Amino acid sequence: MLRIPTIIILAFLSHLTILNGQFSVGGKVLDNVNQPLVGIEIYDAEESLLAETDVYGKFLIEFVTKGKKTLTFTSSYFQSKTIIVDATDLEMEIELLPVVGSIEETDFQVVSLSDDEVNEGGSSQNVSSLLQASNDVFVNNTTFQFNVARFSARGYGNGDTRMMLNGMPVNDLDDGRVNWSYWGGLNDVLRNRQTKYGLGDIEYSFGGIGGAQDVDLRASYQRVQIRPSFAISNRSYTKRAMFTYSSGVKDNKYAFSASASRRWGNEGFVDATFYDAWSYFLSFDYFLDKKNKINIVALGAPTQRGRGGASTQELYDIAGSNYYNSYWGYQNGEKRNSRTYNSFQPIFMLRHDLELNKKFTLATTVAFQTGYFGSSRLDWYNVADPRPDYYRNLPSFYKDSPEIAAYITDQLSIEENRQIDWDHLYFINKNTTEDFIDNDGNVVASGHRAKYLMGEQRFDAQKLTFNSNYKYNATDNITLNGGLTALQEVNHNFQTAQDLLGADYYIDIDKFAERDFAPNSDELQNDLNSPNRVIGVGDTYGFDYNNTTQQASFWSQALLKTNNIDAFIGGEVSYTQFYREGFMRNGKFPDNSYGKSETLAFTNYGAKAGISYKIDGRNYVNLMGNYQTKAPYTRFAFISPRTRHDVVPNLQSSKVLSTELTYNHNSPLFKAKVSGYYTTIKDQTEVYSFYHDELNGFVNFILTDIDQQHMGVEIAGDLKLSTTLSVVAAASLGDYIYTSRPSATISQDNNAELLEEDQTIYQKDFYVPNTPQQAYTVGLKYNSSKYWFVNVNFNYFDKIFLDFNPTRRTEDAVADLVKTDNEVLWESILFQEQLPSNYTVDIFGGKSWRIGQKFIYLTIGVNNVLNNQNFRIGGYEQNRFDFENKDVNRFPSRYFYAYGANYFIGLSFRL
Repeated sequence: MLRIPTIIILAFLSHLTILNGQFSVGGKVLDNVNQPLVGIEIYDAEESLLAETDVYGKFLIEFVTKGKKTLTFTSSYFQSKTIIVDATDLEMEIELLPVVGSIEETDFQVVSLSDDEVNEGGSSQNVSSLLQASNDVFVNNTTFQFNVARFSARGYGNGDTRMMLNGMPVNDLDDGRVNWSYWGGLNDVLRNRQTKYGLGDIEYSFGGIGGAQDVDLRASYQRVQIRPSFAISNRSYTKRAMFTYSSGVKDNKYAFSASASRRWGNEGFVDATFYDAWSYFLSFDYFLDKKNKINIVALGAPTQRGRGGASTQELYDIAGSNYYNSYWGYQNGEKRNSRTYNSFQPIFMLRHDLELNKKFTLATTVAFQTGYFGSSRLDWYNVADPRPDYYRNLPSFYKDSPEIAAYITDQLSIEENRQIDWDHLYFINKNTTEDFIDNDGNVVASGHRAKYLMGEQRFDAQKLTFNSNYKYNATDNITLNGGLTALQEVNHNFQTAQDLLGADYYIDIDKFAERDFAPNSDELQNDLNSPNRVIGVGDTYGFDYNNTTQQASFWSQALLKTNNIDAFIGGEVSYTQFYREGFMRNGKFPDNSYGKSETLAFTNYGAKAGISYKIDGRNYVNLMGNYQTKAPYTRFAFISPRTRHDVVPNLQSSKVLSTELTYNHNSPLFKAKVSGYYTTIKDQTEVYSFYHDELNGFVNFILTDIDQQHMGVEIAGDLKLSTTLSVVAAASLGDYIYTSRPSATISQDNNAELLEEDQTIYQKDFYVPNTPQQAYTVGLKYNSSKYWFVNVNFNYFDKIFLDFNPTRRTEDAVADLVKTDNEVLWESILFQEQLPSNYTVDIFGGKSWRIGQKFIYLTIGVNNVLNNQNFRIGGYEQNRFDFENKDVNRFPSRYFYAYGANYFIGLSFRL
């Protein structure tokens, strides 16, 4: 079915140009010690990728028309070099000099205050969808400078940028995000990447509206080196040690690469955020013959780390620090964090590369990922909430009793009183002795029954992937790309008892159901197949289910290159299906919780096209468009997956339309880019689950028909003032808003009755939260011929909005209020909070030394040099609201702050 359109496209495009005056250039790319360089990317003046050097440093480029051609040789490790060619030359030798000033070489990164992937309000914390710099001048000037503010490029989410490792798609099918921690600490072997920002042609993926990125893990494409390194920092971890060995191609038959690292620290920038992470990487290439190559990869990064969370400004002020962390407390004189991540998701890959001839190549990857991801938190039964920042423990809750509020303020001024009291939790458990008796009068358990315990929510995933991409040079000026992908992802969601805190046992019953149902009734049971189950350390309780998602897709793309015009057109078809499988028969939903649910299926498609007009050798205009539909994420498909199979009403695919117009200038002394973009995203679905005070239980808030609009302008420039000094600048001027009034359906966990249906949420024209909608940077870069450098950047951020509580944007929230009578209260309930604009200053420098054939690299980076500790980078309103008194401060908002002055110092050796 897909062959006929391809033939039509080829027939149409082949008549758009007359082939004449062809010429070719080729040769080798070498470093300054005459070693061949593999994976060097070669771009034309329009920043289109023309070729890459092979494992021997060789390249060959064929041009279809005569005239001067500008070629730029670029790499993460070496200074870029630009040359102009206009005649056949197949014996070129290009020498590239190493550059210590490269961010990739130095492994310098900006890390924001909290790297939690999901905040306590249940909303995603967007992070930059750009993993590394590319040949794009805007990306180069903003990727690391903007990360401190949790900048999301164009306001998009992680699922809008497709990420691949060695041809393996790594965006989770469950929610679209990419979990970088699964391969953290492997910086040395993750440098060989292809990045495409925004819309455009991509040779390894159909891409998303944010672009795509592929990391090449083949051993023969790793830089030949023996590289030990050590770093110290005061960010998430305090120390890092890493060792990497890459052999290069041996005997024209094989190549081997290995890397290992450890990152650790008892405490990062925030109290009790310990870090202990190991990582490993093994890659082996074997050349079966000149046309076939096999690659095997194994990698993983077992990680444990303590979390820091958002808090209320009230507690920040009492603590005297905007980095107060409520998750920890002292136990036996040491800090213990109640919120920790514990993850290990190793990945195994087998890749086959076929180079049939100069016209056709095929890369096929089969991959398997498995392991665990755990997130701990305190749980309790029929006792007081132990969290020190619980709203009833704050002075503001007692604003009508000034004396009580003053007393609580005095108490919280003492550090131990605003942290978790572990001794008290143990004391309660040790002094709770009771026999648990079932309905038949049998003693099920005796001893100390846990009132408090540490639970661990697990999100263990297994992913099986097949991906095959081809490239076919149909004619000298027409190239076809395409691929086939098949994935299955099984996410096992359950909860275990991590620590009983001195107790002997816990009983697996629903503490919220006890308030609504008779004692000893079936409704109290989390699992009727094992009623009144006694829980010990390591046992599963509460919920246990799988989300299984299967997806298959095919994409194809045709590219045309002529003397004045380049063009591309592409399409994608995908099929997605998923279902829930429960392993507990919930007492409230005995016939709708155990076993497999119905299978939901969605067929989706996408199309994109673009054209580039080459004004002359240095100025180019690109116009591109993309339309695609996307299946709903499995995570948002079920009303309450913890308890039952019920599906979100009117579940449908979202629709995405995006256009982009770009002007590029590329000359030896000045690079500039100006882009305008417009994107609409329609018919999205989200599900929130939170505790409802009035109902004394958890409710599920389902939002459908969510529409967004993203539009803006991106400007960037890089001007060489001299051979050593450059000035760089960039600006992102965006407007990311919600353009619909979604419908809300509200249900309780305790019963299947819908509390509210088709309730309107008045969030139209609200801003997409937790990313600067306007961001600016200007800086100076100095690169000395003596192999030292220094970069200074001033960054400014504006229009950052808080994530909002949809329950406050309803008719019920302002019932009985008249705007003209109480305009201040009306606006405080309905309006979205804008955070203050702010700034940072960064300094980054380093030096390298060459001793024979060996190199030493020293890099030092200081972010937020002026120690601005008042920069709110995001946060969220709690999903509770005081409907009776209309008190917006009863459940105060929580905020994240950017780190103050923080540093990274790295020392590495290339032997």
